Formats: sequence, structure tokens, C-alpha cells
Amino acid sequence: KVNTLFAGFTVAGLAMLFVLAFGMYDIWGRYHASDAVERTITEASDFRANFGEIRYNTSRFLFEQEMSVMQRRNDATAEAEAQLDNIRSVLAEYAPRFTPGVDQLRSDLDAYGATFEATMAEFAQNGRSPRAEELAYEIAERGDKLYVSAQDFSGQLTVYTDALREDGISYFLNILTVVGVLAVLTGVILFMGFGYVSRDLVRKVKEITNGMTQLANGDRDFEIKGQNRKDEIGQMVRALGMFKRANRQLEMWARE
Repeated sequence: KVNTLFAGFTVAGLAMLFVLAFGMYDIWGRYHASDAVERTITEASDFRANFGEIRYNTSRFLFEQEMSVMQRRNDATAEAEAQLDNIRSVLAEYAPRFTPGVDQLRSDLDAYGATFEATMAEFAQNGRSPRAEELAYEIAERGDKLYVSAQDFSGQLTVYTDALREDGISYFLNILTVVGVLAVLTGVILFMGFGYVSRDLVRKVKEITNGMTQLANGDRDFEIKGQNRKDEIGQMVRALGMFKRANRQLEMWARE
């Protein structure tokens, strides 16, 4: 019974360790995903700021013909493209639901660049023609739309990250609840088991003690159950039975 009790305690303890280990591993994965997505929020904000510089330099070139801003515009465009690539690689692993949004931003950025190239070609061929003016205002509209889209995308990531964080906290509390319930059940099992074992042990020891006393007084008219038990109590009961048989044999020899 003691072995059974400790076996039950071991099983309950292993269950707690398994739940705790699995829970901690899952929580770490959730935290890592949340941290990675949170970094993309910063990079998305940097992309929005970087695109603001692209718009500014584009406007200065188109409306003021400042050639000196072209290099800064090209550098900002290359950096913006790299930022979108980094954002997409992270989200493809941790939040694939947002990759279409990144692809749309990249498509809009490419369309913005293509419109700028068409405007430059029109300026080079026909000067400030009506078509060139039309393309210039189209660039401005595309820029406004892309800037707002980038801001909305960053906001969506922020909402998603906040939800991940709250979900992680809730999950952690659930893990603690499960472990707490298992701990309480284990404690109840131990308390009830030890109570039962101790009562059974005390009762059997008293029976054996009384039997030894009766046997010492020459009274063999008693029977103690438990000879088939596999524990120490069973060994004591069987040993007492051997003493009874030996006492009976000695008494027979004495009569002879």
C-alpha cells in the first residue's frame, strides 16, 4: 500500500512537471513570437518615416527640380525596400496572416516608384507638360495613400501584439491553475493515503502485539488476517503464525 501510495504520488508529480514544462515551453514560444512581431512594429514605423523622406525628396525634385535630392531619395527607397523585406521574413514565420499586407505595401511602393520614373521620362521628353503635371499629382496621391496604409498596418501589428501579450498572460495563469489543481489533488491523495496507511498499520501492529501477548500466555485461540499481504505487515503475520505452530509443536512434545 505504501508503494502504491508513492507510485500515485510519483505519477501526479510527473504530471505536474510535464504540464509545467510543456506550458513553459509554449509560453516561451509565445513570448518569442510576440517579441519578434513587436520588433516589426518598430521597423514598420521606421518604414513609414523613411517613406515620408521619399515623398519629401520626390516632391522637391518634381516641383522644384532639385537634382541634389535624387541620391537621398534613391537611398531612402533602397532602405524602405529592405525594411519591407525584413518585416515580411519575420511575419512569414510568426504571423503569416500579415504577409499579404506587407506584399501590398511593397506593391504600392513599386507602383509609386514606377509612376515617378514615368514622370521623370515625361519631364525629360516634353518638359512640364499637362501629362507630366498629371503624373506628378498622381505620385502625390499614391504617396498619401501609401503613407496612410503604412500607418494602418503598423496599428494592426500593435493590436495583434497586444492581443498576443494578453493571451500569453492568460495562458500562463491557466498553466498555474492546472498545476495548482494537480498539486492540491496530490496533497489530498497523500493526506488520505497516509491517513489510511497509518490507521491500517497501527491497527495491524496492535493485533500482532495482542497476538504475541496471547501466545506468550499460552493462548493460541486467535487469528490475524493478512497472511497474504506482500508488505512487512504480512511478514509479521506469517511469522506469528509460525510461532503459533511452533508453540503447538512444543506443547505436543512436552505432553509426550
